[in-house]
Amino acid sequence: MPRLLTLITLVAGALSVLHAELKDVVFAPQWIPQAQFAGFYVAKEKGFFEQEGLNVTFNHVGINSKETSLELMREGKADIAGLQLMQAIAARSQGVPVVNVCQVTQISGLWVVAHRPIREMKDLNHMRIARWKAGHAELFDVLSHEFNLDIEWVPISRSVNLFIYGAVDATLCYSYNEYLGLLLSMGRIPEENVLRCHDHGFRVPEDGLYVTEQYLKLNKDTVDAFVRAAKRGWDYAAEHQEEACAITHKYVEAGHVSSNPVMERMMLKECLRLQVNPDTGKRDYAQVTEKVFNKLVDAMYRAAVIMKTVNYREMTSHE
Repeated sequence: MPRLLTLITLVAGALSVLHAELKDVVFAPQWIPQAQFAGFYVAKEKGFFEQEGLNVTFNHVGINSKETSLELMREGKADIAGLQLMQAIAARSQGVPVVNVCQVTQISGLWVVAHRPIREMKDLNHMRIARWKAGHAELFDVLSHEFNLDIEWVPISRSVNLFIYGAVDATLCYSYNEYLGLLLSMGRIPEENVLRCHDHGFRVPEDGLYVTEQYLKLNKDTVDAFVRAAKRGWDYAAEHQEEACAITHKYVEAGHVSSNPVMERMMLKECLRLQVNPDTGKRDYAQVTEKVFNKLVDAMYRAAVIMKTVNYREMTSHE
């Protein structure tokens, strides 16, 4: 018995030392807890981060908060942030030294849903369209400029009720979020009433992982470890979607977010679809190409979304 107690003490001590050596990392996803971030939750719960020597905590943006994940990182409240590519480009153009260290999604999920057919961009002319006060619609600003659209924008928070009740002609939505909410609320949305922005000249990669230049310089091994574990988390979520949704639901409940398992399963499935590279048919986390990046920066500049262009090499990490 004394030997057993000694062994237990030694094991406990070793585990304590191991835990003490874990590197603390704070990750700020773009939004409230939801299946859009399932792979990261899986990486945490399955021990993938810990196996990489990291003690990762999440700092979610509040549902009514004016702070973004970018601001949390700038204020030192997060080490790594989830951002959309165009959001990050806009930040970089304003002097924020953000660097993309992993491109998670490969195409944009930004769609428009209307009460009547919208087969082409010009069909949106003179419509009253709901869009979020918090942004996340830079791609549509670019498309509006490219197609010379005259739109009356109606600001909303996150609800799609204005559209459901017919107070607007159309609404911007994300295929993995608001669109699914509309489907669950309305039962059916005619295909001809949906316009997918990525089908109109800009196949834009969207969600990615970002750090500041300074953090990357001082903590490259930590960043690389986080990215490896995050990819494992997403790969595991893709192969075990029910388990990933169960894990996600714990974070949703802890965050007091109004959701349900059906919505979370639908969201995860759509997020995984957006991660597939159209060029390879695989979820390969391919970095945005210089050609696509420069085309996007040029379009953002012409549309006055940014006032200063951004250098591809400065904003993307390369081995």
